[in-house]
Amino acid sequence: MNKKVLSLLITGVLVTGLAADEEGARQIGNNASLLLAKTLLGEVKKQMKTKPDNEVLRFCSEKAMEITHSLSGLLPEGVTILQRMEKEHKKKKLEKNHAELLDEGDRYLFVRPLIIEKTCLACHGCKEEMGEALAKEINRQYPSDRAVGYAKGQIRGAVVVTIPKSIL
Repeated sequence: MNKKVLSLLITGVLVTGLAADEEGARQIGNNASLLLAKTLLGEVKKQMKTKPDNEVLRFCSEKAMEITHSLSGLLPEGVTILQRMEKEHKKKKLEKNHAELLDEGDRYLFVRPLIIEKTCLACHGCKEEMGEALAKEINRQYPSDRAVGYAKGQIRGAVVVTIPKSIL
């Protein structure tokens, strides 16, 4: 599927004639953030089926942002998507299952909580429940990491989609 067709599918609102700017931004943000979540989780699950935990950890640390940035290339011009692990979560108390649309003047920010799922617990759960080799590798690669100790359903951070008002 070519980039333009995929972009139009992701942003369905652009094809249907644009509702209000906020609704259009909300739809673009929702679709883009769900695309990121589905893509990343799918890739991690695929890695977990065939690779040892330390290689899955390496995949996440090296490829997750690359995948995130590559998805921005599928979105309409000017729309970007990224993960913010703690900044958005601390700046503002995010609620589970509640995305927010923030008006930032010339753009909207669509902020969706990044929720820990069962799959995530292999590396983001309690170190005591991980294999010793994986826990040591996490300590080696991320000596002051605060990305462990989570339980299923907790908020890890946020997916933030930036939507310029000029495209709405």
